[in-house]
Order: sequence, then C-alpha cells, then structure tokens
Amino acid sequence: MNRFARTADLVAARQDARAAELSERVRSFVEPRGDERALDVGTGAGALAFALAPLVREVVGLDPVPELLELARARALPNTEFLEGDGTALPFPDGTFDLAGTIIGVVEEAEALHGDAIRAGDVLLGYASTGLHTNGYTLARRIVFERMGLGLDDRLGDTGEQVADALLAVHRSYSAAIRPVLRRMHGLAHITGGGIPGNLVRVLPAGCEAVVDPASWPLPPLFVTLQQAGQISTDEMRDVFNLGIGMIAVLPPDAVASAQGAAGSDGVATWIIGEIRRGEPAVRFGRR
Repeated sequence: MNRFARTADLVAARQDARAAELSERVRSFVEPRGDERALDVGTGAGALAFALAPLVREVVGLDPVPELLELARARALPNTEFLEGDGTALPFPDGTFDLAGTIIGVVEEAEALHGDAIRAGDVLLGYASTGLHTNGYTLARRIVFERMGLGLDDRLGDTGEQVADALLAVHRSYSAAIRPVLRRMHGLAHITGGGIPGNLVRVLPAGCEAVVDPASWPLPPLFVTLQQAGQISTDEMRDVFNLGIGMIAVLPPDAVASAQGAAGSDGVATWIIGEIRRGEPAVRFGRR
C-alpha cells in the first residue's frame, strides 16, 4: 500500500461520516495517479499535498498550488527533508483550507544546549522576529477583526502593510544566523507561546536570573498597534507576543561580536537586550 493510501486510512479511522467520505474521495484522486507525478516535487507530506491539490480545488474552490510550490522550494534548504505525511479532518469554513507543516530536530546529546553552562555575566542577545511568528493569533484576531473592525485588505495601523500581510508574515528561520557560532553559545530560547518571560526562564540554571531591558530594542509597529487598539497591558503583551524578539541567545561577552556578525551576514538584526545575574531562576524586566 503506498503512502497516499495509508494516509487515507488514517483519515478513515476517524469515527465520523464526513471523514470516511473524504477518505474515499482522497483515494479516488491519488490512487489512479500513482506516486511518480507527485514525487517530482517532493516526498512524503510534500508529495501528498501536490497529489491532493485537485481535491482541494474541488472541495473549497481555491488553488493551493502556489503555497505548495513554496513548500516544495523549502526542500532546497540545507539539512532539510520531507518525511511522511498525516491526515486529519477539521471543520474549516467553506472556501478555506489549511496547509500546515512540522519541523522536528535531532541533536546529539553531547552537542545539546541544556543551559547548564549559563553563568552570571553572560549576555542576552535578541534576534529580530518578522512578526507574530506562530503565537498570539487569538488575541491579535480579536483586536484586529472585532475591536478595530478591519478586513484582510485594510491597512493595519502604522505597519505600512495590509492586515493579511502583517498577520501572516513568514516565521523566520534562525538556522543560518546561529549555526556558525552555536558552539560559543551557553543557551538558546525560542520565543513562542509565553513570550520572553515564559521561554527564557526554561534555559536558566539554578542561581541565575535573566534581566531584560525592554528599552534596548525597538518595538515593531505591529505590536504598538495591537497594544494601543486592544488596550492591552504591558504585562499581557509580554506574556502573549514575542514583541519583536524571536530568539534569544545566552552567550559570554567575548562571543557577542561573532554572534552579531553571523546574524548580520544572514540579514537578521540583533540587539544586546540584557544579562544574566545571580539570583533565583526567573526573568525580570528592568533597565541595564
């Protein structure tokens, strides 16, 4: 049984009539075509996505191929491969579809950053985000669509962008900016759900406190607009959004210049946003 049929079986395993019906339609689209046509552009999830493009067109009336082509181009990234796909049935409104992907990393234990090398005197280097990345959308949608009453094509505050472009800015990959100096780093915090305080605290060892200076980097217009329009407190903004910092590296002072140089070569802005001090593991906002 090929990978497309296996995915159809996964869908059919869900105990509802719509999933079973969708499973049969998936089979009718992919089995007569075989694997070869789809495998020209990718493997696993990528191949499945291209094979299902006709089904998406019929069911929701949209053409997913442009998005799928971008997905296929991602396969050209170094050290990146598509693996097997999966299927699910979700209650999307008519005329819409969801294209999702997952990245799983594997690291040798000897090369893993657990944060145990972090010590007082280390520097916090913040890497610029490109927007919301993957978090805060529930609150952002409530502010933009309900409180502000905007549509996807409307201009969003002082961002200089339409709502759709501002909210759907591509999540930046920091691989090329970080890998050249990874061995010099004592810790890394990816700023996702929970913001800076909720993620940076996870890498702190006993006896170390992180002090973040909120005035050390410019707050992007997107977050200024969301806070003002939504009347959101600063504490809640910090707990929900990345506020323009998508990654934080903890590193010794003598490694900062090299780290900033590597990031600059990849077009990623960085700022020294704080430091590590002696104390209980926690993240505190204050002036340096």
